[in-house]
Amino acid sequence: MKQIHVLIVEDNNADAAFVADVMKTEGNGQFVLERASSLSEAKEALWNNIYSAVLLDLTLPDSKGIDTCAAIRTSFPEIPIVVLSGINDNQLAYEVVRRGAQDYLVKGIVSGDSIIRCLKYAIERKRLEFAAQQIARQVFLHAPGSIIRFDQDFNIAETNAAFLTNFAVPADTVKGKNVFDIFLGIPKKELVDSLVQGNSYAVKEQCLEFPDRVTNKVSIANLSVWPIINEQGQFTGGIIMLEDITDRYELSRQRDAVMAIIAHDLKNPVLGSQRIYQLLLNNNFGPLSDHQQDAIKTLSRANDNCLHILKNLLQLFSYTRGEEVLLLKEQDLVPIMEGCLKEWEATAQLNNQVIICKMKSGDLKPVLADIQAISYLLNNLLSNALKYSPSGSKIVIEGENNNERVRLFVKDGGSGVPTEVENELFKPLGGARIGNLQSASSGLGLFLCSQIMRTHQGTIQYHPNKPTGSIFILDFPVYQPVYELERANVG
Repeated sequence: MKQIHVLIVEDNNADAAFVADVMKTEGNGQFVLERASSLSEAKEALWNNIYSAVLLDLTLPDSKGIDTCAAIRTSFPEIPIVVLSGINDNQLAYEVVRRGAQDYLVKGIVSGDSIIRCLKYAIERKRLEFAAQQIARQVFLHAPGSIIRFDQDFNIAETNAAFLTNFAVPADTVKGKNVFDIFLGIPKKELVDSLVQGNSYAVKEQCLEFPDRVTNKVSIANLSVWPIINEQGQFTGGIIMLEDITDRYELSRQRDAVMAIIAHDLKNPVLGSQRIYQLLLNNNFGPLSDHQQDAIKTLSRANDNCLHILKNLLQLFSYTRGEEVLLLKEQDLVPIMEGCLKEWEATAQLNNQVIICKMKSGDLKPVLADIQAISYLLNNLLSNALKYSPSGSKIVIEGENNNERVRLFVKDGGSGVPTEVENELFKPLGGARIGNLQSASSGLGLFLCSQIMRTHQGTIQYHPNKPTGSIFILDFPVYQPVYELERANVG
């Protein structure tokens, strides 16, 4: 039978004698008990001997309360502690266990059998805890993914082998360096606040800069950061996991650049074709028969759809690559809408449709907006409304002021959006599945609309327009001059 060596830290002779008697009569010869009468004696004994557990009184000649347990726990974290105290206090018991003790027993209440059982349970729990820590340690060191551990000052304490290999960095180059000296693009305040509060934090497409690196290649990585919180609930450091996306990022940029060039180069001949179609329809090259007119109109519509797709592609590349520069100014949305309506009057008349705007200038509060971006957005919604609504239908534009928000409603009487498509509507290619005109839609327009609203700190939503049709709701924050914001903050 393997013996269990227990150190009892107790200055009261009667209490120490009680425990010794329990060990002798109920321990079946399995326990070997040694005693220390103070915290300093306990530390000396723990330094010089190997014990399976500590049975600890909190009130000693040289230490009192939770600090007694904390002192043993800090110096000897691997040894399980069972507190045997004369203080019957649930809050104290909770704090002691939270700070690392395995259990809390009260003198005069606990039985001898309970002491034996608690010691055995404490030893087993500590063994399992240690095993779990060893597994976690092995995962950290040998995981194929790149991992960094940093301390509470955000200085790098250690890295795993995969990090050093994947990013071609010597170990002594990064150890001790501050996280924010290497990951220059991380928003420091946001990250620190999140981790200190016990929350994780994610950063996408972060540039990494390492001193004395083996190669001069710039790395791009996605980062996930988790805090390390101690038993007192305090932030003591964290873990960073990195996904190297350098090659994928560069390929994506090259692909986007090539696609943008293609879209731009195709746009010019398509525009030229459209001008020729218009000249033909205007009889500039002589009169056309009805059949010729119909054929050229069909070609013109197809060409116009192609031009619309190319414009969407170019706009998409501008937004996704961060090249779109917005000129944000205080704007009344109604005049922008009225300008868009004039562009679609001829199309609406040709399709025997009516566009009604139930607003006039000044009805809506001003918003901070870029005219070109909002015009593109509104034209896209009007184009869809006309395209998917039948002949003789109405497209209605309404607006309202709602507290500190301005809302626009674009309502049509078309077939609406299929239920299975609604959740995908504002994703890339999500709009290509609307209605029965898939060939005429790139599926990028509504995605770009959502991107534009995002850059304006607003939202775009879809709702069915019962009994038939669609409602698109644009929600903008009301523009507030700087002096009004300052006054509100002072108030």
